[in-house]
Amino acid sequence: MMTLKRLGAISNLLASSIACPPLLIAGLSATGLCLNLFSGMPAQALTVTNSATFNPVLEVDGGYRDTGLAISGLGASVASVSLSLSLTKCGATINADGSCNVYSPPDFSFNEDIGLYLISPGGTISALVLPYPRSSLSGQDGGATVTWNFQDSFSSTVGGTTLVSGSYKPTDLFSSFNGQNPNGIWTLRYEDTTPLAPLSLNSWSISVTDETAPGPGPTPADVPGPLPLFGLAAAFGWSRVLRKRIRARRALRPSS
Repeated sequence: MMTLKRLGAISNLLASSIACPPLLIAGLSATGLCLNLFSGMPAQALTVTNSATFNPVLEVDGGYRDTGLAISGLGASVASVSLSLSLTKCGATINADGSCNVYSPPDFSFNEDIGLYLISPGGTISALVLPYPRSSLSGQDGGATVTWNFQDSFSSTVGGTTLVSGSYKPTDLFSSFNGQNPNGIWTLRYEDTTPLAPLSLNSWSISVTDETAPGPGPTPADVPGPLPLFGLAAAFGWSRVLRKRIRARRALRPSS
């Protein structure tokens, strides 16, 4: 009888152990004993990207135009945004593929005419590059095609006398979108403020990441159908092993 109680105590200790040995996890999960190990696990942030390439390219000269990309399938609010685009600024004409027909120098492309803005589905506007008089760009000889990547984490804004491909932070940080609904049409506005030196948008892409939140953790109802049966079978098998050991120990006792 003492042996039986001792084995029973060992079985209870295993069932209540925080470690939850792998052999018992399935069975104990069916009764909810191990669920505390998984509760509060954070949900993983989700990022959705959409992009467009234009041929012929989208051109503007002395005005602005808008183009939009749809984002869907994200959670309730924006956590971060990143954007990449390719553009051509030219002092002459721009071909359908985005290349520039450069006349004989001096032929200024008037880079300070460039304005770029991202507009969220909720209508919030973030300036990526501002035109004159707030522009940090100035004119250059000829024309250029560049690729610019924008994220809040990058160190400097677009500027200088020559258009240079690279990674820049927007003039107005994308964090202004945080907390807004990420799903819907995100609009890129591209602007050329003065005629006779056109701007073209050749391609662009946007990536939006949603907020993460603590997960509720699994419940017994979350356990796949066959798993509770496996857990009960494992527990029953363990019980049979204990009974066999008790019978074997009794058989070895000297008869009184």
